[in-house]
Amino acid sequence: QSGGLRPREAWLLKTPPHMSKIDEILAVYPDARFITTYREPTDVVVSGTSLCGTIIQMVQDEIDWARLGQHVCSDIEREMRANVAQRKKHADKTAQFIDLPMETVVREPVACVKKIYSHFGLGLPEDVLAAMERYMQEHALAKRIKHVYAAEDFGLDLEARDRIGAGVAREHQIVVALVGVGSLGRLVDFDHPAPDGPR
Repeated sequence: QSGGLRPREAWLLKTPPHMSKIDEILAVYPDARFITTYREPTDVVVSGTSLCGTIIQMVQDEIDWARLGQHVCSDIEREMRANVAQRKKHADKTAQFIDLPMETVVREPVACVKKIYSHFGLGLPEDVLAAMERYMQEHALAKRIKHVYAAEDFGLDLEARDRIGAGVAREHQIVVALVGVGSLGRLVDFDHPAPDGPR
């Protein structure tokens, strides 16, 4: 997952489960930089269940979707709690973290890339930027086939879904995903989200 970067420049990984492994990553790579995209936690659970089920179907004919849904729900809740605790622990390393709402990344991908490069002090050549803009024009979101699924498909009712987001928020008194760009300065109460924060 180099992202086209040469190994000597950077090693780029896109691995959601790493959100609970910040301590371990920083222990080995103290200069690591983290880009966190966030959205409504319950949407993550439903999407994650769908993805896991798709992979399991490659080797298994029958799937207990309700059981899988509960398993994914528990795993993500645990990872979210760990992420919040570790982000608070490393609150002094704001230069190494940047947080972006997923809906903004989808709606304004190039603008988000500019923000990421700027935050980490990376140069963004004009020809690279132009290539990004061309790619996005050729692969517009409207051209993509939407993957449709619902929580009910996986036996996740409203009460179970509320437990994920509200439960974590009650314990830590903050939104699981931190609002702002590379800053822990704006920790938002779950009951009073920021205008562009999770809902």
